[in-house]
Amino acid sequence: MITDSEGQLIWQGPSGTASDMRVQSINGTKYMTYWQGNSSAAFGNAYGAVHILDNTYTEVNTICLDDVYFQTTNNFTYPCNVDMHEHEVTDHGSIVATAYNVTRHDLNSVGGPLEGWILESQFYDVDLATGKILFGWKSLDHLDTMPLNQSQEPLSLYGHPTGLTQSLPWEYFHVNSFQPVSDGYILNARHYWKVIKIKNDGCVDWQLQGFNNHSDFNILDDDAHFKWEHHVRATNITEDSMVISMHNNFNSEVNNGTGPTTGLELAVDTANRTVTLLKRLIKEYDQYGKAVCTARFGYDSTVTSYRAFSVEGWEGKPATEPKVAIESKAKGTAVYASWNGATDYDGWVAYAGSLWSDFSMQKMVARQGFETEIQLQGNFRERGRCYLTVAPWSRE
Repeated sequence: MITDSEGQLIWQGPSGTASDMRVQSINGTKYMTYWQGNSSAAFGNAYGAVHILDNTYTEVNTICLDDVYFQTTNNFTYPCNVDMHEHEVTDHGSIVATAYNVTRHDLNSVGGPLEGWILESQFYDVDLATGKILFGWKSLDHLDTMPLNQSQEPLSLYGHPTGLTQSLPWEYFHVNSFQPVSDGYILNARHYWKVIKIKNDGCVDWQLQGFNNHSDFNILDDDAHFKWEHHVRATNITEDSMVISMHNNFNSEVNNGTGPTTGLELAVDTANRTVTLLKRLIKEYDQYGKAVCTARFGYDSTVTSYRAFSVEGWEGKPATEPKVAIESKAKGTAVYASWNGATDYDGWVAYAGSLWSDFSMQKMVARQGFETEIQLQGNFRERGRCYLTVAPWSRE
C-alpha cells in the first residue's frame, strides 16, 4: 500500500502476500515495483514474481525466474521463483533479485548429518528487456571464504532440529538485502552477521562481520557492533571508503532481550579496514524532539510488514475511474468518493440531474483522506429518476 505522510491511504494493491514495494527509476521514468507470491512463515523466504507498474498502476513487466530450477521445502514447483526480500533496479537496464534453493549438503562440520539439508541463498541479475539472466550467485559456491561454521544460526528452529529433512532445512546464510555498485554488489548475510562485498566476477572482495570474529575489518566503537541485520545500504562510496547504514536487529528471535534493536550508520574505511560509528538510532526525532513517524496498522499477529520506504515525487494517475457510493440519511444524502492511487487532486465536486444532459453542480468539497464524504441536502433516492456523479478537482 501507499500512504501519505499523515498515514492516510493513497493506494491499496491487490490482495495476497506482498513485499518490498518501492518506487524505482528505469531509464529516467519512475515505476512502482513490488514482490507478490507464496511465503514461508518458518524461514522468511518465498517464491513469487516482481511486478513493475507505471504511474497509471498498469503492469508493464514481470520478473519471474521461471527458467531456473529451484527445489523447495514442500517439493512444490511454483510458477515464479523470485524471493520476497530484495529486488533492485540497476543503472544498466537490469534488475537484481534474491532467490532460495533447498539442497542436500554435508553438515558434519557444524554437528549436523553427513547427508543433511540446507537452504541456500542466491541472487540473479536479470535483463529487464529480455528476461535473460546476466549473472547468478550462490552462497554454497563460496564456502572456502565463508565456511558453514561461521554461521551464527543454530541448528534448530523454535526448538525443532533443522537440517535433517527437506521440509526443515538449515538456513545458514539468509540473504535479505543487497545493492548493485559500480564494481560488484554489497550483500547482507543476516545469519553470518556479515556485510559482504562481491566483485563483478562473483568472488568475495571483503567481509565485515558485526563482532570481528570472522571479519576483514576492525570495529573501533562498541556501539557499532551488529547482529541479525536487515536493509544494508552503502552511500558516499569512494575508492577507499563508504558509509553503511542498516537495521541492526540485535534484539532478534535468537538473542531476544540481550540488547536494543537500532539503526546504525557506519563509516567504513576499506583501505585501512576499520569501522567507526557515525550514528546510532533507536527512534528518529526531528530538531524539536518529536518522533518523525510512528505507524501501526492491523492487529497483533494478523498483519505484518517487512519494511517501508519513504519516497518523493510519485505522481499516481490511475487508469481506473473513481469510485462512488451513495447513502440516504435522515437529513439528506451522503456521497462517498475515492480514487485508488490518485495523488494529483485536491477535492471532489458532486453533480446531480434527472438526465445526463442537465447535470448541475451540487457541492464542492476538499479531499478528506482516501475516501471523502460529501453531504448533500435532500434525499435524492426519493426524487424519482435522478443521477448523481462526482469528479475530482485540483487547484492547479
